[in-house]
Amino acid sequence: MFYIFITSFATAFNELINNKLRAFLSLLGISIGIVCIISVLSSVDSLKANIKTSLSSLGNDVLYIQKWPWMPEEGQPYKWWEFFKRPVGNMEELNQLTNRVKTAAGIALIIFKEDEIAKAGDREVKNVSVTGITQQYNIIRNLNFQEGRYLTDMEFESGKNFVIIGDEVRNELFNSSQNPLGKYIEVMNRKYMVVGVLAKEGKDLLGFTQDNVILLPFNNIANIINIKEKDPFIALKAKPGSGYGGL
Repeated sequence: MFYIFITSFATAFNELINNKLRAFLSLLGISIGIVCIISVLSSVDSLKANIKTSLSSLGNDVLYIQKWPWMPEEGQPYKWWEFFKRPVGNMEELNQLTNRVKTAAGIALIIFKEDEIAKAGDREVKNVSVTGITQQYNIIRNLNFQEGRYLTDMEFESGKNFVIIGDEVRNELFNSSQNPLGKYIEVMNRKYMVVGVLAKEGKDLLGFTQDNVILLPFNNIANIINIKEKDPFIALKAKPGSGYGGL
C-alpha cells in the first residue's frame, strides 16, 4: 500500500514537472471555479440582505389594507374585475380600527398623488410624490429629520397648509445656505409652509425613497382631489409581541 502511494505521488509529481503548462492551466481552472462559486454565494447572500432591508423599509410588521393587491395569489390570475368592486380606505374605517384593534402600535390612512410639480420662487422640482397622511404615519414609517419637526395633531385635524419635504425636494427648491423652514412652496396650485425636512434616505432595492416626497395632512389633500380616484389605503403596524411577524 505504501509503495503504491509513493509510486502514485512520484508519477503525479513528474507529470507536474514535465507538463508545467498543463498543470498551470488545471490549477488556474480550479482556482477560477472556486472564486466563481464563492462570488455567486456572496452575491446571493448580499441580494437577500438587500431585499430584506428594502422590504423592512415598508415595515416587516406592517399590515397594508387596500383595494388592489400587490400581486395575485399563487397560481391565480390577477382578478382586477373583482378588485375593482372593493371600497377604498376612509376615515371611518381608520377610526373603527383605531378603536377596536388593541394590538396595533399605530394605524394610518395614506394616499399618494404621484408625478406632481413643486415650485418655490423661480425654482421647481418634478416627479414629486405628494403623500396625504394621518397622525400615526410616523409610527408606521420611521422618519428622520434633518431640520424642523413632524406635524401636530391640531395641524392634522384642521388640514392646514403645512408640509414636510424630502431631501431631494429641499435641494431643488432652496439654496444650500437657505433655511426652508417657514418658507412657502407651491404644489397642486396651493401654497404650503414647510415645517420639516427629512434626512437624505436614497433609493432602496425596490426603488422606494422618501427623498422626493411632500407629506401633508390627509384632511388637506382630501379637500383638493377626489380621493376615491387615488385609492387611499390603511397601514397598521403591530405592537411587539402581538403575534404578527410580517415578512
